Amino acid sequence: MKVLLLGATGFIGSAVTRVVPDGVELTAGFFSPNPDLDPDHARLHIDLLSTSTPWEDVVEQHDAIVIAARPNGATVKQRLDVAQRTKASMERLCSAIQNATSPVHVVAVHGSLSYGCRGEDEIKPGDGLHPVGFAEAYAVAEGPLRQLAEAGGRASVFRAPWVLGSGSWYAQMYAKGPSVPVLGRGDQWMSLVTVEDLAVQIWEAVMTQQRGVIHPTLLHRCRQADFARTVSDITHRPLSKVGHWRLWRWEPQMRRSVMASIRLCDGHGERSESARSRAALRDALLAIHEGFR
Repeated sequence: MKVLLLGATGFIGSAVTRVVPDGVELTAGFFSPNPDLDPDHARLHIDLLSTSTPWEDVVEQHDAIVIAARPNGATVKQRLDVAQRTKASMERLCSAIQNATSPVHVVAVHGSLSYGCRGEDEIKPGDGLHPVGFAEAYAVAEGPLRQLAEAGGRASVFRAPWVLGSGSWYAQMYAKGPSVPVLGRGDQWMSLVTVEDLAVQIWEAVMTQQRGVIHPTLLHRCRQADFARTVSDITHRPLSKVGHWRLWRWEPQMRRSVMASIRLCDGHGERSESARSRAALRDALLAIHEGFR
C-alpha cells in the first residue's frame, strides 16, 4: 500500500511516521525548508496553500492519503485567510480523489473544538458542530473533507481531543514555569489521548479504510483542575489559579480554546474516567517528563 502523509514533520505527523505498518510504502509530505524526516521514507514537498499543487497526479500515485497538516496564522484574520485558502486546496484534493482511476482513501485529523464548548454533555460522533476558538478557522478548512466523509465517500475524519506529548500545547502550558495553572474554576472537561496512541489509531483507520467521523479511544477524561493536580503531583510544582481577569488578557481564540469543556465519547463509557485510566495518564506524564531530563 502506498500512503502519502501530509504534515509529516508536525507534532502528530511525526508520530505517525514512527509507527508505519509492515507493507506500507510511506511518502512523507512536508512544507518546511529543512524537514527532519526518516531517510527511509520517500519525500514530497507540498504547499497546501498553493493553487498549482498537482493533486490529480499526487492522488494517482497513492492508495491512501493521511492529512495531519494544518496551516495556521498568528491572528484571527490571518487564520481565517489561511483557512479559506486551505479550503480551496482541499476542494481540489477531494475532487481529485473522487475522479481517481483507482480507489483512494483519505484520513484527516482535525480537532474536537469543532463541537464547541459543550459543558457536561457527552459528545458522540454524530453530534452537530459549533466551532469554538481555533476551530472557527480550522472548521472552514476541513469543510470539503468533512463533506466527503458525510456523503459516504472513502474518507474519515478524526476528532482528536487534547493530544498529549512532549511537544505542542503540553510543553507550552503545563511543563514549564514555576506553577501549574488551574484555568478559571477548572471544571471544564478535558478529553485526552497520547500522540503515540493516536498515531496507531490513525494507521488502523487507514488499513481498514474506516469511513465517517472517528473519536479515538481516550487515555483519560477529567476536569481541567484534576489534570492540573496530576501534573502538579508528578512535577512537584504548586498549583496557581488563572482567574477571570487574567484569562481576558489572553488572545481571544486561545482563551476560548483552552476553556472549552469537551467530554468526548469514545465508546468506552465511564472507563475513560476510571481510576485505571487516571493511572495511565500519570504514567504518560511521567514518561513525558523523563524525556525532558
